[in-house]
Amino acid sequence: MYQDIINYLKNEDLSFSKLIKKIEKNRKFKELSYKRKRVLLRKTLREMIKNKVVSVSRKNIRLTGKQKTQKGIFLSTNHGYGFVSIEDSKEEVFIPRKHTGNAIHGDLVEISVTKGKNGSFEGKVIKTIKRKKTSIHGYVEKMADSFYLFPIDKKFPPLKLVNKSIKDNSSLVEAEIISNESAKIKRIINIEEKQKDVEVVVNEFNLHKELSESALKELDGINCEISDEDKRQRVDLREKIIFTIDGDDAKDFDDAVSLEKLKDGNYLLGVHIADVSHYVKKGTFLDKEALERGVSVYFPEKVIPMLPPKLSENVCSLNPNEDKLALSIFLEFNEEGKLLKTKFFQSIIKSKFRMTYKNVEKILQGDKNLIKKYSKIYKTIIWMHELAEKLWNRRKEDGSLDFDLPEPGFYLDNAGKIFKIDINYRLSSERIIEEFMLTANATVATHLSKMQVPMIYRIHEEPDAKKLENLNNYLKHFGIPIIKNGKQSYEFQKALKKVTECENSLFLQLMILKSLKLAKYSHENYGHYGLAKQYYTHFTSPIRRYPDLIMHRVLKNFLISEQQEYTPEELKSISNLSSFNERNGDDAENFLTKWRILRYLKSKLGERFSGTISKFNSRGIEVILDENFIEGKIPYSDIDRDYYIISKSKLTIKGKRSGRTFKVGQKLDLTLSSVDLKKMEILLSLN
Repeated sequence: MYQDIINYLKNEDLSFSKLIKKIEKNRKFKELSYKRKRVLLRKTLREMIKNKVVSVSRKNIRLTGKQKTQKGIFLSTNHGYGFVSIEDSKEEVFIPRKHTGNAIHGDLVEISVTKGKNGSFEGKVIKTIKRKKTSIHGYVEKMADSFYLFPIDKKFPPLKLVNKSIKDNSSLVEAEIISNESAKIKRIINIEEKQKDVEVVVNEFNLHKELSESALKELDGINCEISDEDKRQRVDLREKIIFTIDGDDAKDFDDAVSLEKLKDGNYLLGVHIADVSHYVKKGTFLDKEALERGVSVYFPEKVIPMLPPKLSENVCSLNPNEDKLALSIFLEFNEEGKLLKTKFFQSIIKSKFRMTYKNVEKILQGDKNLIKKYSKIYKTIIWMHELAEKLWNRRKEDGSLDFDLPEPGFYLDNAGKIFKIDINYRLSSERIIEEFMLTANATVATHLSKMQVPMIYRIHEEPDAKKLENLNNYLKHFGIPIIKNGKQSYEFQKALKKVTECENSLFLQLMILKSLKLAKYSHENYGHYGLAKQYYTHFTSPIRRYPDLIMHRVLKNFLISEQQEYTPEELKSISNLSSFNERNGDDAENFLTKWRILRYLKSKLGERFSGTISKFNSRGIEVILDENFIEGKIPYSDIDRDYYIISKSKLTIKGKRSGRTFKVGQKLDLTLSSVDLKKMEILLSLN
C-alpha cells in the first residue's frame, strides 16, 4: 500500500475519504474488508508521516517532496538484505532486510535513501519498476503443512508454493514467481537428461533471448562479401603470416596475432581484432540486442552468444583461410620488452592457421611431429613465447598481480552425465595470448585517454580497508608479511610471491583474491589496481563483449574523423549495464560448475577427501576440498561431542573438554557425509 499511496498523490493532493475510494477500486486489496482497508491505510500513513514522505493538513494528504528517490538494480544476498546498484553511478546503497519490499534479485527498482543511525546511507525499496525474471528453478521441500521452493540460485529466498496438490518432495521444478514470498509450479524437470542442467541455468539467469523480427531482418540483410571499396580503404595484410590461438572447442575467433623479429633485434607484434563494428552499426536492432546481452556466456558444451552465430562464428570470426575485416595494432618492442612504437589501422587479413593452446604448448615442449607440421610458424611461436615472458616480467616490475588458480574440467559420458572431474592449470601458450591482448588493451586505452576521447575503461579499484584488515589477519597467521598499505599493488605482489612458496598456496591465493574488489566498466578512469595500469580498457573481444565493440567504434571514429562517437552520459549507461551483464554471466558459469560438482559428489558419499580449513563460524568448521575447491562444513556436533570456543582472531578453535585445537589452513582427512542440493552445500566428517 505504501507505493500505491505515493502513486495516487503524485499528481494531486487527496483527502482521506478520496484516498480510501481509490484503494477501494484497487484490485490488489479486493480481498480486504472496508474496515481492514481503513485500518491499513491509517497505519501506512502514520509510517509515511514518520518518514516525512507525506504531510497531512486539515483537509488533504500530500507528498512532502523531500523524499530522495533513485533508480537502480536490486542485488539480493542469501542473508535477506541486499544492495541497489544506482543507475549512472558507481554507488551501491545498502537495503536492510525489512526494506527490500517485493523486490527480487535483478529487478529495476526505485528506492528512497535516508541516513541511518550510524551516519551511513541506507535505502528502502518503494517500487519495483521492472522484473528481471518471472520464473525460477529450485527444489521442493515440505515444511510443516506447506511446500516450499528452495531456489537453486541462493540469492533468492525460499518461496511458498501455492499449488494445492504436490506429490513429489525434493523434485527439481520450474515455478512462476507470484511475489517475493510465493511461487507456483509450472513443470517438473528431469535433471538427468543431456544438457538439461545447462538449459535450466540459461533460463534461471535469463540468458536466452530470441532475436526480434527487426534484428533478424537486419541480419539477413548483412552482406558477407567484402566489397572492393572496403579493400581499397584498408591496409592489405593477407600475405602476412597471421594465425589464431584458442581453445580446442572455440568456434568464435576474435583475435589473431603475428610477430616478426626485426634486423635490430626488436619485436614487431601484430594484434588483429575482428572488425565487428563494420557489420553491427550503432543504434541498429542488432546493436541494441547485443547491448542487452552484454557478453557471451561459455558453458562446457554450449555457448550463449552475444551476437547471432551467423556473425559470431561466420561473418566476423577470424576463421582460417578466409578474407576478414579487422582492426590491427602493430607494437614494436625492444629486446627487453619495452614498447617503442604503436600504429593503428583498419585492415584486411587472412589467418593462415587455426592453432590451439594444447598444440602450441606441445610445440614449446619440443614435440617433433607438431614442429614439422607447423614449420612455417615454429620460429614465430618461439619468439612469441620469448616476448610474452619479457612482457610479463615488466608487468611484475610495475606491480601487476597474477593468480595461477586451476579450474575444474568435466568429462561427460554419452548421456551427458559427469563421470570424472580433472583440475586444469593454465598453459604457457595461454599466457602468450593473455600478455599480447593485455598489452593491446592498455595501448588503446592510453592512446585515447591522452587524446581526451570519451571511452569505456576497465577499472579495478583498490581494496576496502576492512577486507584488507581481514586478509592481514590470515597472512599474519601463516607467517607472511602483512600488507601495510593497500593503495599500492606492490605489497599484494610481495604477499603473493611468499604465498606461492607455502604449502597452502592455492588456498591463500583464494583468500587474497577474495579480498580484492571486482573489476568493472566505467566511463570514468580509476585505473586498474590488479594490473597496475593507469589506463586500461577492453578492446580485443568484440564478438563476445559489448564494451569491446563500443571501443572499436570509438577508435575507428577517432582515426577517421577525430570526432567523439559517444557522449559521457551514453557511456555511463552502457558501462553500468555491461558490468551487470558480466556479473550475471559469471554467476551463471560459476553456478553450473558448482552444481555439477555437487551432483557428481552425490555419488561419492562415504568416500574420503582431503580438505583445508578456511574459517570457523557458529555452526561449524568450513573446509575447502583440495580436489575441486568446493566448500563444505563439519558441524561442531560431529566432533568429539565437545563444545568448541572460537578465538578472538577467529582463526583457531579449542575444545572446552578435550582441549583439541583446529586452525585455519590446517589439512584434514575427511569423509563425505551428505550432499544437500536444496541448500547447495555438503557436510563432511573427520576420519
